[in-house]
Amino acid sequence: MASPLLQSLLDSCCIRIAYLMWTRRDVTKKCKKEVLFDELVDFVLDDVESLPLPKQLKSRILKHVKPVGKHLLSLVNLWLANKLPENSQKWLTSDMLSECLILKADGLINQRKTAEKLLSSRMLHYVFAFRLACMNFLEKEVLKLWILVKEYFLNRIMLEGEQANAIIAQNGRTFDGTDIYVDLTDHYYSYYIREYPNWENSSDSQPFPFTAEPYEVLFWIGFCLSKENAVGLEEMPHFLGDYFDWYEFALEFAAFSGNVACFDYLKNFRSIEYSNAYIIKRNFSSKAEDRKQPCFVFNFLPLNSEEKAELFRKYEAETLTQFLQWPLTLMFVENPEGLWNLMSDFQKSVIFREIFDILFNENILLHTFRHRDCHIFSLDCLPIIPGMHNLDHLARLFIALWEISSYENKLFFLNSWIFKIIESSRGQQEFLINFVTTGLRDKLFQLFLSNGEAVLELFERENMKESLRSLVAKHMPQHFEELDRRCISFIEEQTVRPEIIRREMVKARDRILILSERKTSLSNIVYPSHENFLNYIKNVLFSSNRN
Repeated sequence: MASPLLQSLLDSCCIRIAYLMWTRRDVTKKCKKEVLFDELVDFVLDDVESLPLPKQLKSRILKHVKPVGKHLLSLVNLWLANKLPENSQKWLTSDMLSECLILKADGLINQRKTAEKLLSSRMLHYVFAFRLACMNFLEKEVLKLWILVKEYFLNRIMLEGEQANAIIAQNGRTFDGTDIYVDLTDHYYSYYIREYPNWENSSDSQPFPFTAEPYEVLFWIGFCLSKENAVGLEEMPHFLGDYFDWYEFALEFAAFSGNVACFDYLKNFRSIEYSNAYIIKRNFSSKAEDRKQPCFVFNFLPLNSEEKAELFRKYEAETLTQFLQWPLTLMFVENPEGLWNLMSDFQKSVIFREIFDILFNENILLHTFRHRDCHIFSLDCLPIIPGMHNLDHLARLFIALWEISSYENKLFFLNSWIFKIIESSRGQQEFLINFVTTGLRDKLFQLFLSNGEAVLELFERENMKESLRSLVAKHMPQHFEELDRRCISFIEEQTVRPEIIRREMVKARDRILILSERKTSLSNIVYPSHENFLNYIKNVLFSSNRN
């Protein structure tokens, strides 16, 4: 069904240019990634438009700007979420990213190789360099840097452990002995703290002490200490307690946080065997939506046909959500039957709505039809549809699936969605009456039934009156004058330009995102560190001081 993803040479070049256009902007700025995306995307699009390239080539680059931008910002957010600059000029910059960015054949960023190149530049402060090496599971780099940072990190963790109550107070949170929760993910509609995966395996419900170092750093500190003492990692006390296995927890948390570097390292460099299908299922529960796709691609492609089919049967909605994201959509644009044959009858009846919501997420015509599956916050802001999407791929997929869809599926989508949007247009009562009596509704139905592209054309504009006029003039010119005079003309004129409405709705959305960020500040995330782990660190420091 699916083969390894390979972009064409032309698209590979366009994708790289799109990434470079993003790195020209301040993508390492401390800001919630969705807000930063809203701030920068129009500038990046303008930057591409200003390139001295043929129009056709620029058009191809523009199609990749949004998905690669979301991917890049999500990766930078993963790297920088826990630690911000500490009065050092040797900090990750957009220029460094531009110089060191390495891509895979599918267009996704090669996370580990990019980090490796950044570290080889020796331009980063050694403390941040160590954290970056840990986040990307770069064993050689971690061991090289360990001697430089050992005392800093061990003293820091010990001090934080001793000041757990102060850390909690600083975060504005109160805990009691029954709380076993901690912030784990930066997610744009998370207003609550989340639990560690598989915490239920532990009988120790005490949440103290804490550290501000992320789990990847704690994993590698344990690894380095085991190397120093010539013992296996399994003999080291785990930072969450005796009930946790180091490698098993690393895999679980990587699926939870969307850190694909862990899978690459454990499978290819440590020969740790694990079930790809199991990791995918765990990844489905992650709220790091923009980081799900790289993890899904890494673990999905090695599955055999039976495993892929079983995954789709058991987790149809979750799997389809990933199939509709870039770069996986590349697999189905030229082979829509491969996707269609996997879907259940129910999924076939809703697939067009799902693609439609993504394609026209920011179209003001659809504003009054937003609902919970788009994660809307309020009636005054645009919803966020998470994930990375290539709209050109999705438009082509919509048209291809429409051609092979049944009459019943088309009828359901047109009546339950498209015609409801048209009929909700602000206008005089005559419009609703004449929409039927003039035959415009029937004519549009017949047009849409045989032409999926015409369905999409209706929403290329954000003014229903102008959209209908354009569609009728193009596909039924002989009826244009009569239908316009007797029906379309009764739709009210828009008094406010759509771009103004959209701009205000984006601002409203960003205000909510910023408010949520203040409630779960990224710079104040804390992680449990078990007493046995802390005691081990204290003994190491005590022995070092004696020597």
